[in-house]
Amino acid sequence: ELYNLLQTESNMTDKCIGFYKQHLNSFFTNYMGTYENQSKELDAITYYDINTFIDNLQCSDAEKSNYYTSFKRFFSFTYLHSITGDIMKDVMKPIYKKKSPKYILDEDYSKIVQYISSSDNKDIQNRILIALFLWTGLSRQYIASLTRGNFLYEDSSYYLMFWEDNDKNHEEIVLPLKSQLQLIIHEYFLINSFEYNQRLF
Repeated sequence: ELYNLLQTESNMTDKCIGFYKQHLNSFFTNYMGTYENQSKELDAITYYDINTFIDNLQCSDAEKSNYYTSFKRFFSFTYLHSITGDIMKDVMKPIYKKKSPKYILDEDYSKIVQYISSSDNKDIQNRILIALFLWTGLSRQYIASLTRGNFLYEDSSYYLMFWEDNDKNHEEIVLPLKSQLQLIIHEYFLINSFEYNQRLF
């Protein structure tokens, strides 16, 4: 299977190839699987097919960019192996405009920090959630997946540890944490007992 060959030759993790497969399978099922296209071979796919599929997607510009990235990776691979032509050279890359960031007012920031620093143990989970959002910049999805094993305690300090997994890097990343965040993490772990791979939330 081409996916397996792509993963092996590019030394991709399962998570990385899964990202590409998710978007590619949508194309092959929802576009190439239609009556008009179901008899079309892989080497008959053209830039027009890719452009048409991306243009008709009902999703954000960011997600369209994810589709484009997946197509680029896959069809560059098939072109390299002479399975298809150089399809992607004429495919229009989606324009993704990042939204301007909105900042918390100093007064509101002070109130949030005051709440986080309170000693109300009944609210400890809410407090640590807000602290992680405020002082790490991690996404909701990533914070929801955090386990006890993501937190390294060394030399009386807590660090956030995770693996960077993509087709270019496979390395352990260790990040220092703000002292205020370390205090509430320490408090949270004193109150709650977690297994190494157990999710915190």
